[in-house]
Amino acid sequence: MEGAAWLRAAVFGAGLGVALAAGLALFVTVWEVVENPGGIFRAEAGWRWDFIGDTASSWFLPSLVQIVPVTLLLSVAVTWRRRLRS
Repeated sequence: MEGAAWLRAAVFGAGLGVALAAGLALFVTVWEVVENPGGIFRAEAGWRWDFIGDTASSWFLPSLVQIVPVTLLLSVAVTWRRRLRS
């Protein structure tokens, strides 16, 4: 049962990191689309989905690489700390 707690903590931390990275990417992408600097996201011809996708991925992937290790380690550290106290 001991190993299951660590695995649950690691999966929770990784999932939380993915959710935070996706939330950040969504927030910034929506912000950029609303501001539409230079008309690159919307033009007379319609939405430029290639630019929207590029913006989302350029925020999601670097955020994912930085946030997931931190949230994973924090989740495991909290579990370890709780195990020491009990």
